[in-house]
Amino acid sequence: MKKLKSFLIINIIIFLFLGIFIFLKISYSQSDRLYLENFVDKRFVSVSNFNNGVILTPKNRNGFIGYIIYPKNNKDINSYIPRMSKLSERGFNVYIIKNPIYMSFDKNKVVSKIMNLDNSIQKWIVTGELDGEVYAKKFYNKCKDNEILNISFYKYDKLNEILKEL
Repeated sequence: MKKLKSFLIINIIIFLFLGIFIFLKISYSQSDRLYLENFVDKRFVSVSNFNNGVILTPKNRNGFIGYIIYPKNNKDINSYIPRMSKLSERGFNVYIIKNPIYMSFDKNKVVSKIMNLDNSIQKWIVTGELDGEVYAKKFYNKCKDNEILNISFYKYDKLNEILKEL
């Protein structure tokens, strides 16, 4: 009887830790989109969904620079909306590509669709944060020799320097 009781207690503890771990993974950085969109000045920026991510565009005018960001894994793409909206206010079309936890498919197809979506874009900037930077760099390396595209790669942590340059 004592063995059964201790076995049940150990199983309950294991399932409790397992449940907590699964809950934390599921709700990891699950920001409330409506709450985050309150930080966006809706007079100047519109926020919409696209295929596998979010698009922020300047309102009542065409963006002149396309900014594609590959976020880090396990980070909710909506958490990028407030900071990226500042770019969009300055005339950037910002495309935040959703990262699955396991990169088992080629997201460059999604980015290629984005680049064909808007012909008014004169320059493209591709960036990524942490593990997303690896995929951004791969995409940049595929496209950098294309003479038609004006494309650049920057590190995400250098965002403030990019803004000063442009």
